[in-house]
Amino acid sequence: MLDVVIVGGGLAGITASREVTQQGLSATVLEARDRIGGRAWSEERLGLNVELGGNFVHWTNSFLWREARRHGLRIAKGLDAERIYWVTCNQVKSGTPEEFFELLRPGMDQMVADAVEHFPYPYDVYTADISQVDCESFTERINRLDLSEEQRDIVSAINAYGSQDQDKQSVSQLLRLTSLYSGAWETMFMAGDTWRLVDGTTELVQAIAAESTADVRINTPVATIEDLGDSVRVVTDSGEELTARMAIVAVPINAAGEIDFVSGLPEPAQSLFDNGHSNRGYKVWIRARGHIEPFRAHVPHGQGPLNLIMTEYRVDDDTLIVAFGNVDSTVEMTDQAALQEALRRFVPDIEVIAIDGHDWASDKYAQGTWVMLDTGQLSQNLPVLRHPHGRLWFAGGDIADGFPSWMDGAIESGTLTAGSVVKALASAET
Repeated sequence: MLDVVIVGGGLAGITASREVTQQGLSATVLEARDRIGGRAWSEERLGLNVELGGNFVHWTNSFLWREARRHGLRIAKGLDAERIYWVTCNQVKSGTPEEFFELLRPGMDQMVADAVEHFPYPYDVYTADISQVDCESFTERINRLDLSEEQRDIVSAINAYGSQDQDKQSVSQLLRLTSLYSGAWETMFMAGDTWRLVDGTTELVQAIAAESTADVRINTPVATIEDLGDSVRVVTDSGEELTARMAIVAVPINAAGEIDFVSGLPEPAQSLFDNGHSNRGYKVWIRARGHIEPFRAHVPHGQGPLNLIMTEYRVDDDTLIVAFGNVDSTVEMTDQAALQEALRRFVPDIEVIAIDGHDWASDKYAQGTWVMLDTGQLSQNLPVLRHPHGRLWFAGGDIADGFPSWMDGAIESGTLTAGSVVKALASAET
């Protein structure tokens, strides 16, 4: 019998496999895709190795930074924006980065003023009562700020690519992330969109996997998981059965509903898996002809099909741009002509020559992008996933104690959950 079966070979699952096997336990990783890494995935597209999922690294992300340093992974910045465009009242304005942030500062200061109050210890969000603030949506908070209409639009826009359904999603995650930076929202934004791994996140995933002795099986979706009391039985879509002493389930929240937990889960957990979270936007890479002036564009919800646009790299004589939109917008990520039209709102003569990306919202094993929990989910649903349910343990960036939805959170969750499983198995033997 296996010691541990790990369902999901994303960053959390692969990290967990390394941690348990380095303690002498046997483990098998079952990954539904034809590759490991999950939403940490870099690949050659449009003439450059680009990030199709998670993108940014920073030294304040201690788990991720440790991995990058110990494996000797190189980091670098993308292009620094020389001009910022923003949309307010459906009109385009522009200025220097300094001018934009001067307009943004009053709104964001108000937006996150109570971050540390509600999350005094952000690595354990339940040390304070968050039930009330967790039920407040982004829209509700933005609407009650003492701001001009332009300032309110800018606050909505700067948060739009992270929170893609501001009517449903709780402001609590923004406050929680800001608290991780002791209330310094500017540092939080800088850490989340500035530095990249030069050779891509796939190199990171492979470096961690190389330190694991687990049997990793790709193209192996899981159909059912059952706690038998003295062991766990996992059945794959093909009907293969595996039995282990413990199981770690490390799949995205929105994809967990595809698995039948035969022995049952607490209602808050099953409800979360059944309903998921509402972040189902898209990220598309765009190759534009020539050297475009480095810029960023921020668009509030309802005032354009793309929420965030950034020039990222030079590729030969062209410019590589990344853009984020909502799957419910009027522009699909595969529509090159429509994307060019959306960009011409800011750069009138831009010529798009190629586009590429991965549709995470339609991906059966993701069904969405990075997590942004809906109102009430952090306080009512997530707590039960922080503890084992019988012999089932849960891990993943979506449910991390710190830096939820960031790659750092995935590594942290995989590391800590594996450590708890190792201890539990050792205790059972004494």
